[in-house]
Amino acid sequence: MKTGELLTAITDIFDESGKKQRKQKKYLKEVLVGLKRKAKSLRKRLANEKNEKDSKIIRKELCVICAQRKKGLKLLKRLNKG
Repeated sequence: MKTGELLTAITDIFDESGKKQRKQKKYLKEVLVGLKRKAKSLRKRLANEKNEKDSKIIRKELCVICAQRKKGLKLLKRLNKG
């Protein structure tokens, strides 16, 4: 093990809240990456969509995903500060 990994392991033993926060950050990053991929695929679908009704549905879904992602990024910044 490297020194950084050893220090992380030791702090995990003594500081349970720090361990929980690191797991939360890791999970949040994975979710944000998934949301980014989903938004990208929806943008592609929207560009190729001919039907106005379907494109309206895609736009709404895209709007929701963007809002969720912004909220997640804000939470991640707050976790990184504290």
